[in-house]
Amino acid sequence: MSAAEFLRALLEATVAVSAATLLALALRAPLRRLGGAGIAYAAWWIVPVALLAGLLPAAERAPVPAPVRAFVVDVTPRVLVDAGRTATDWPFLVLLAWGLGLAATVVAFARQQRAFRRGLGELRLREDGMHQARSMEGLPAAVGLWAPRIVVPADFDGRYDAHERALLQSHERSHIAHGDLAINAVVALLRCAFWFNPLLHWAARRFRQDQELACDQRVIARHPQARRRYGEAMLKTQLASQPLPLGCHWGFSHPLKERIAMLNRPMPSTRRLLAGATCVVALALACGYAAWAAQPADAARPVPAGQLRVETSLRIDDADAVTATKVAAPNTPFVLRQAVNGHKWLVTAQVAPTQDGLHMFEAVITRDGQQMSAPKIAMKPGVPGRIQIGEDATAVGGSFKGIELDVTVWGDATPAMGVLDEKHGTQVAPVRSAAKSESVENLPAPSYPREALAQKIDGTVVLEVALDATGKVTAVSVASSEPAGVFDDAATQAAWKWRFNPLIEDGKPVAGRVQVPVRFEHRNPNGGSGKGQA
Repeated sequence: MSAAEFLRALLEATVAVSAATLLALALRAPLRRLGGAGIAYAAWWIVPVALLAGLLPAAERAPVPAPVRAFVVDVTPRVLVDAGRTATDWPFLVLLAWGLGLAATVVAFARQQRAFRRGLGELRLREDGMHQARSMEGLPAAVGLWAPRIVVPADFDGRYDAHERALLQSHERSHIAHGDLAINAVVALLRCAFWFNPLLHWAARRFRQDQELACDQRVIARHPQARRRYGEAMLKTQLASQPLPLGCHWGFSHPLKERIAMLNRPMPSTRRLLAGATCVVALALACGYAAWAAQPADAARPVPAGQLRVETSLRIDDADAVTATKVAAPNTPFVLRQAVNGHKWLVTAQVAPTQDGLHMFEAVITRDGQQMSAPKIAMKPGVPGRIQIGEDATAVGGSFKGIELDVTVWGDATPAMGVLDEKHGTQVAPVRSAAKSESVENLPAPSYPREALAQKIDGTVVLEVALDATGKVTAVSVASSEPAGVFDDAATQAAWKWRFNPLIEDGKPVAGRVQVPVRFEHRNPNGGSGKGQA
């Protein structure tokens, strides 16, 4: 993944996280009234759900034959000096700034955690299994991610009576039992990754408040007659003056007034709890789907003009199916191999277009060099077909004995014209006429890498460029390059600035992909100015 692609993914994740956070903030009060503090706390799950959904692969459209263009780049040293840095440095610089911010936030949280731990002083293990600190601020607290423990203040036995001590211990144990410490660690990681997003830091305090209110509700549910005593114990607690990233303590942002006021409210009924839980689940599913659906449609890998893409799944007996994707010209054989129970199976296949627009898939299947079958099947483009040779699975106690080959063929078989590289006398890439396919609107030339120019290295990079319905570039990847890795960055960075006319399907603009071969030549054989030519 290039720096530009990573930054784009980071931007999309930021939008998804921010939208989900705003929704969670807006729903805190209504959900608390509906199902109590626990439901409002659970609603925060929509944030990681939206983030993870946005990272899932986007919906894949059926591939269409991709218009492919030859793009010859001849660059002089003057062009290199003027355009080289500005074309390649900014994504790296932005990524570097993000990385520095991430590291700084991690260091800041680590210092806060260390300062709180040092402030506790030496811990003494008590008979009740808790640990007693030498300090008092922010305690009791639950600390430790891998081995959580409860830390109580130095005057724990003197400040609280036995009943209050039991209630506070129940509070901290509830934090540990419900995974609040691990959840707080996830929140800290999100704040590190999105350190530049002030909304996330502001929302983290509200999240902690909902966490404490939910924990209070669980304690009161177990001790319904101890509301007053629990409130008195809260008032005796000294709040800490600094935050604790990994842990649950009585910090400076604690909503004591709100927590004590909540103690006077009746516990939500089972019906309200079920209604609230249903709302949270529905919200999480809706947010996840919205974040996933908001991604640009990811068209399947394109089928170059005059080529076919054959997707296969080969299963022999009860062995796991082996999938493969082959891109080949019509009537060009390709091979599938699988070894099962000591036997070597070989499928030699090819696809031939028919006059009526179908694809004829022909195969020769051998086992240990002996031909077993030569099946054929005619299929429509994009419609799966199956070749099955052997016994039905239901007839042999649920096991399958034989060969099962699923095939899907994409693309048309129309031969493409070729563009010849006059300097080398070889074909650079297949192309289509702009009158019959989508035309280029603007393709700024890439810059020539310094080292390659100094060493007089020529090369070709074939890019796969994803476009939205307006012709804007949404993703760039390298399909192939020669020499490998020399010109990849220069071509990729230039591609992000390209603009295409929209791809048209059924008379409507659609998202899709195109392939663009980019030819780098250190000198212009035609004596031109050194600018790229399409």
